[in-house]
Amino acid sequence: MSPKSVYDIRNIGKEFCNNTTGSDHYKQNGVEPIDLMISNGSIEGFCIGSIIKYATRFKVTENLNDLKKISDYAHILCGVKLTEPKKEE
Repeated sequence: MSPKSVYDIRNIGKEFCNNTTGSDHYKQNGVEPIDLMISNGSIEGFCIGSIIKYATRFKVTENLNDLKKISDYAHILCGVKLTEPKKEE
């Protein structure tokens, strides 16, 4: 069955991209490097850089896993921003 609308297409994309987890090789000594970046406040640049990297690579490879990684880094950055303490104005 082929998708009929943008809603169908979006749901298919979400289903594929939302199935991500960190690789075991990043969990040396029980801590993932990305956890350190979150804790020291350097995660935003890393996520944006990774999104750019995988988007650029996708143009060449058309590897759907690159899109999955873009989605994962966007979700990580969004989660960090949503859980940051509110800044005083």
